[in-house]
Amino acid sequence: MSQGNYVNLLGQKFSLLFLVYENTQVDEGSIEECIKAVETNERYFTELLKIESNLENSIPEVSSEISGILEEINSLLLKARENTSRLAKIILIERNVAARAIEQFSRRREVANNYIKLEKRSVFVDKDF
Repeated sequence: MSQGNYVNLLGQKFSLLFLVYENTQVDEGSIEECIKAVETNERYFTELLKIESNLENSIPEVSSEISGILEEINSLLLKARENTSRLAKIILIERNVAARAIEQFSRRREVANNYIKLEKRSVFVDKDF
């Protein structure tokens, strides 16, 4: 593979990593946005793996242009990894909170069912009473 094609693949990798990074810039208070960002980035990671396999098959002599691109890619990759890890932690915390809430609701329902009788029995009322 020529150096031009290699630089082109590095450019594609950089663009995908930039999209991954941009997707991780979401409102951390919204679990829906965090989940959506992680799901979207999974597709980008699949594409990145394909590009990476093409890059590994043909490694040209490293020029200053390629070296600069690789440094930018590394920097962006580290930022995207940090943000993705942060989002994954937020999702995990929210999952645990939801699980506890479901468990508490289940306990409350059990307590309510113990005090409320659902059987309907006939009630006889004495008129003279």
